[in-house]
Amino acid sequence: MSRRPTLAWFYCLLLVAVVIVTPARAGMSQGAGAPVSWEVSPSEQQFLAGIEAISANQLDEAVGRFSRLSQEMPDFRLANLVYGDLLMAKAAPLRGEGRSLLLEGGEAAPLLDEARSRLTHWRERPVPGTLPVELVHLSPGQARVVVVDLAMSRLYLFANDGDVPRLVADYYATVGLNGAGKFREGDKKTPVGLYFVTGEVPASRLTAFFGSGALALDYPNAWDRRMSRTGSGIWLHGSPLGQYSRPPRATEGCVALTNPDFSGLMRLVGAGTPVLIAERTVWQSVDSWRRQRDLFIG
Repeated sequence: MSRRPTLAWFYCLLLVAVVIVTPARAGMSQGAGAPVSWEVSPSEQQFLAGIEAISANQLDEAVGRFSRLSQEMPDFRLANLVYGDLLMAKAAPLRGEGRSLLLEGGEAAPLLDEARSRLTHWRERPVPGTLPVELVHLSPGQARVVVVDLAMSRLYLFANDGDVPRLVADYYATVGLNGAGKFREGDKKTPVGLYFVTGEVPASRLTAFFGSGALALDYPNAWDRRMSRTGSGIWLHGSPLGQYSRPPRATEGCVALTNPDFSGLMRLVGAGTPVLIAERTVWQSVDSWRRQRDLFIG
């Protein structure tokens, strides 16, 4: 009988593929070991460190990390499946059809998409001291701004610290099932543009599907209406209770975070906070950003 690779080894190959295939963005990619100076979900850090341990053939280290992660986040299905496969790989090589759920049937694609999204971002995450090109200017009264990168399935939170915005948090996000560029109601796309939070919708007023709550956005805004775009109810919100995360593209057009991440975001963001949604965020040095800002404000 032929030997079939386990999920753990599949992820090792996926990690290598991400490094080789994914192009660096304007020379701004950095190694997985490089530190960051902003908040990243502890569970995501643990997951990525476990995958790195697999790629370095440090199976005991990987098992330990995924064991802790499965205890801390029992609803993190992707991490739990990797952990289970690691345990089976240590016990005996899988043969024949194997038992790895991700290597069988229709469950493979969404979980592999999530893993690929997380790994790609980790390899291309922003270099400290860079800012999005799309974030042109903040007025003094805007304490924070949210930037959503739809292509990378990430949500970034910036603080307005005077002269230059400061990146304070970086979260994995789920966006519209059909990608970017909402035009009509029901197209399952996430709008691209500048929006503002109109208010908080507490979890007590929502079904369990929205998890820890929601922040409503002003889509369609005046520009959307001028462009004949239709639809409504575009929110930032949590994930269904009992489900840690969702695939990168799975919503009706909203932007969804894990519940721990969304709870953290709600403590810092409220009505009036700008939310800049871009199809793909481009990062530039602070000096370049300042020149762009100065040209913009005259």
